[in-house]
Amino acid sequence: MAPQCGDAEADATVLEVDRFRTEQRLAGQSRGEIDRAISEGLAVGRFHSPKRPALVYMMSSMQMLTDPNGKSVGKWMPHVMVYYPFMHDKDFGLVDTPDPKVPGTVYPGTALSALVVVTPGFVDPAPAQ
Repeated sequence: MAPQCGDAEADATVLEVDRFRTEQRLAGQSRGEIDRAISEGLAVGRFHSPKRPALVYMMSSMQMLTDPNGKSVGKWMPHVMVYYPFMHDKDFGLVDTPDPKVPGTVYPGTALSALVVVTPGFVDPAPAQ
């Protein structure tokens, strides 16, 4: 479980693709099959890339990440993603590095490319009163 929140543009575009990806994984599809279905869906208009920058954030410490076998692998870092189609690190003036604490682009050059910025800490809602 990886709680994600986003703005309206993200919900209509990238989070729709993420929901599809999750449904297909649960149905037993391979990563390659899912990637091909998403590419085809983008080509035929089933899915859409953002028309403007789309904001997605994963800031909850309640995330529970697992490997493909269902084994818990803990949490990843809290982060903000700004989806902007067909972007690369060089478009932002960023260096290419595997260090996740340095902002960088995921899915570079694709309809679903995003700038990822790790934040200093998780943000959780206040407990209900």
